[in-house]
This record gives sequence, structure tokens and C-alpha cells, in this order.
Amino acid sequence: MKQRSVDALGFQKYRKKTRKEQFLEEMETIIPWKELCEALELYCSNPQGAGRKPKGLEKMRRIHLLQHGFDLSDPGAEASLYDSRTMRHFVGIDLGDELFQRVNADLAENGVKAHLGVDSKTKLIHSVAVTPTNVAVDIKP
Repeated sequence: MKQRSVDALGFQKYRKKTRKEQFLEEMETIIPWKELCEALELYCSNPQGAGRKPKGLEKMRRIHLLQHGFDLSDPGAEASLYDSRTMRHFVGIDLGDELFQRVNADLAENGVKAHLGVDSKTKLIHSVAVTPTNVAVDIKP
């Protein structure tokens, strides 16, 4: 179960839209993302090896638009995605899922596995055990 944010509780309707939100909503409606990505897919490579893995063509195009629309460098765009809920929403990044996947990948690369003990009623994590990847653990409260 995901933790609900203040936005999810219905307070979002009382907010005034920022200029950034208005601009990104307009770009969402103006740009035909599906058609654009289909046209560009022929020219995109699929890099292998070291370095960060690509996040998908549409996400990359959306980040590219953020960089040009808000005059951001690569590190500036990355920092803005961490800082701005509006920008993350526009690009389609769920920081919780991204972080969880990154942590699991880093653990797996190092031959380590995290086992979470979750309460069946509240769905809250009550304990964590870290073991080598070839060991199974049964965590009880």
C-alpha cells in the first residue's frame, strides 16, 4: 500500500496553478507525444555497457523540453526533477518507484538482498534483514 500524500487527499483542488504548471499542461496538449516518439525511434540507438541506462524515448524528449523551456543544464534538469513535483509529473517519473528500483539494483550488483517484514494489518514495515542473494529469510514481527 502506498502512503497517500496531501495532494491525494483532495487538497490539490484548493491550489492555484503556477506558471510552470500552466506551461507544462499547454505543452502536454500541443505536442503529439506518441507520434513524435514513433518518428524519432528510428534514429535512436540502444546503448549497451557502462553508464546510466536510458529511461525511454518519451521521458527523454520530455526532459529535453524541460531543459530548453526552463534553460537547464543536464545536472540542472536532474536537480529540478528531484525538487519539482510538477516536473516529475510532466516527465512521468514516480520518485518512490525509481528510488526503490535503484536501491534493489545496487544491492543485487553487490550480491545482497533486502528482506522486508511488513505488518499484515497496517502494511507498515517493521523490520529489515540484509542477506546474501542466495539466502531466504522468513521475517516475523
